[in-house]
Amino acid sequence: MRSVFVVMRTLIYTAAFLFICGAVAVPQGGEPEECRPRRPDMNSVREECCKLPEPSQTRKEAFKSCREKLGIHHPHGPPPDGNPPPRPTGPPPHECLEECVFTELGALTADLQLNKDTIPTKIVEHFLESPEWNPIAQEALRTCLDASPGEIGPDSTCRSGASNFHRCFMRAVYLSCPGSLKSESDSCKEERERLEKCPNLMPKPPKPRN
Repeated sequence: MRSVFVVMRTLIYTAAFLFICGAVAVPQGGEPEECRPRRPDMNSVREECCKLPEPSQTRKEAFKSCREKLGIHHPHGPPPDGNPPPRPTGPPPHECLEECVFTELGALTADLQLNKDTIPTKIVEHFLESPEWNPIAQEALRTCLDASPGEIGPDSTCRSGASNFHRCFMRAVYLSCPGSLKSESDSCKEERERLEKCPNLMPKPPKPRN
């Protein structure tokens, strides 16, 4: 029974992640077919290719609060036909979700710019507090804080750059996963190769912890 619960929770978590981050992963025109998001396998438990640190409870609560504010809800179970949930209409949910989270945690300035002083302690502190992740996270911070504002699209609704920073940072740390925390399975190697080729794709969501 416990194994069934874990499988169901993983499927629900993955479906919700795809709903929230789907717009990030949508490839731009001209990108190869391999860079298009793949349909999740609803009949298998996803492998954990990199053991990422657990976010703080404060960040989890801000994430939950912002989902509710923006009307982004976890599905109650996997779609009956096994297909990913449809993409929502209107502004990309990931874009404004991250901006909301950053705002609630004090990681944006009064004029909605990335706050370089508080992001290390409010957004990515769980990486910086880990001896294994700290040097990797420091390098990702330097790169992504400088690059994210320039990646805001002209049609973006929420223009702080919070979602761009989140995507940049998570890709950077994931692709630099320490050897002791990284799986070298064929499927995980394939995923990392796809991420390196496809700059619009996000890593698979973290595996739910017990």
